[in-house]
Amino acid sequence: MSGAPPKTPLYRPEATAHRGRTLYGDIILRSSVSMWFITLLLTLIIIGAVLFGLIAKVDGTPIFSWMLEQLR
Repeated sequence: MSGAPPKTPLYRPEATAHRGRTLYGDIILRSSVSMWFITLLLTLIIIGAVLFGLIAKVDGTPIFSWMLEQLR
């Protein structure tokens, strides 16, 4: 027997008890900057495609109408 004191936790259980309960049922809206950048980029691409479909014309008709005629 070396006479060393028994190992004890670094923090008292009362001090860390609230940390174990914080994530139960909580929604944490947090993500990295790169994820927000990708989301913004994809949103801009989709909005651009819709605007292109509304503005562009093929043979004088809007592209959405032209595409529907091609499917028939």
